Amino acid sequence: MKKLNIFLIILFSTISISAENILSIIENPLPVELSEINAWACALPGIIDEMNRASHSTLEVEKLSNFNITVYKNMLVNYWNIKNRNNLLHSLEWLLTKGQNAEFNEYLNYFRANPDSTIDEIIEKYMLSEREFNGLKFIKSLNFAPDENTILAYDLGRYVAVCRWGYQCGYINNADAWTKILSVIPVIKKNFNSWEEFGKSYMHGRLFWLALSNDSETEKVLTEKIFKKLITPPKGYWTTIPWDFENGNLSLLQLEVGKMYLYGSGTKKDIEKSIMWLKKSENSGNAEAEKLLKKISNKK
Repeated sequence: MKKLNIFLIILFSTISISAENILSIIENPLPVELSEINAWACALPGIIDEMNRASHSTLEVEKLSNFNITVYKNMLVNYWNIKNRNNLLHSLEWLLTKGQNAEFNEYLNYFRANPDSTIDEIIEKYMLSEREFNGLKFIKSLNFAPDENTILAYDLGRYVAVCRWGYQCGYINNADAWTKILSVIPVIKKNFNSWEEFGKSYMHGRLFWLALSNDSETEKVLTEKIFKKLITPPKGYWTTIPWDFENGNLSLLQLEVGKMYLYGSGTKKDIEKSIMWLKKSENSGNAEAEKLLKKISNKK
């Protein structure tokens, strides 16, 4: 994947774009902001959103327009080789089951298996590539003891980003996007206790990715700068959203997804999926979900 941000992709794409058009992307009003839990979820890929000057608090990363849709389709092709829904779902599965974290842990295990060996000795022993050498060198440079989750947030944050980009491009609908985003929230909450913890993990993941291809120091400095901006009060975006949310807030998002499937809002009606999400919401204490489930049951 190339390491240019989306605005460089805009400039060098085959689309003819004027300065006025670029400014319109930044200045056009974004969609109405979401509820607290929706906004919390959309804030997870905050570092890449800052780089792309995208919204932190809406499912859409930019105002939905033909121009912006084309821009994000080009970005998905250039960065992720995503050209359709199937490609998108495959990338999401990779992020959830392997991702960059799997490669990081592979290199970490070389050190664990050879605790007294130098990087050069490990390289010679396993006949490793330049990419693997760069990965080992990055891990060795960390000023703390890394573990299996050191860069986990990088994959989980990008998972949410890819969901949002896929929705922006029309590859998945809003119910699909929220269903998938909901699936990673428990994993994130289990492994991280604050925005700072999550952000550091995401930052280290991006720095690891940059190190693998020996990328420029400029990109590394930018990543660290954005992380600090997001966690620094009073204006840092992550500091404006509580990391911990009430279970009732999660139930509202589960209720919302259930109603999308129930009424066919932005997706096809699917009673079975609706019932599944309404039951999740009900179990989280949502009274409206309980009432809807009773109505569905009475109609059967």
